[in-house]
Amino acid sequence: MYLTSEETKALNGEYGPLKEWAMKFLTKWGNAFDAERLVEITGAFGLGPSGELELLNPAAYEEIMKKEYKFPIPICTHYPGFGDHQFPLETGSEPVPPQQLRRDAEMGIYCTGTCAPYLAGWNPPFGSHVVSLESSCVVYLNSVLGVRTHRCTFPSSLAGMVMGKTPYFGFHTDEGRKGKLWVKVETKLANSSDYSALGWFTGSRGGIDVPVITGIPRGTVSQYE
Repeated sequence: MYLTSEETKALNGEYGPLKEWAMKFLTKWGNAFDAERLVEITGAFGLGPSGELELLNPAAYEEIMKKEYKFPIPICTHYPGFGDHQFPLETGSEPVPPQQLRRDAEMGIYCTGTCAPYLAGWNPPFGSHVVSLESSCVVYLNSVLGVRTHRCTFPSSLAGMVMGKTPYFGFHTDEGRKGKLWVKVETKLANSSDYSALGWFTGSRGGIDVPVITGIPRGTVSQYE
């Protein structure tokens, strides 16, 4: 995989242990999928720094937790284990500690309070590249908004957040987004269960291939979402 001079310096540890860890991860990930290069991302939906990074690389975790650290791109998160930080009583959940919200805001992380951040205003522009967790979010971004992303893991999303880049392969490329499975709907879909059955059928036949679904009248899907 081709690396720029700046990416190579980061890989060699010239910009500290955090970027070194991120570049090593992105390089291994990209090489595993024959990515030709890294591509810049405009944003991310991820978990931000957590104890998992501390286990993966203590030095990188220490650097990211330093005061005044700032991510190079805007980030959304939903804080697993906590509920809605705006309406904790209504949702019956523990609110996110205020000090954590302040710290993350200073780092460039915004709390959406939901694992469906597109419902909370995170709608990247058509054709942009991002990194994202959550299966529903990844599907919505790719299919509805035309945003380019894979379903990332914690390390792959965090590495992308640190570098502001991700490997250029798969759904990030024009070729990788072409449909490979045609599903023609010839029956009426009357309720959400019917749409769920269509999704199960499509996935069971196509696997990870990109499906193209036709035969659903415009304006009928939203009422069942």
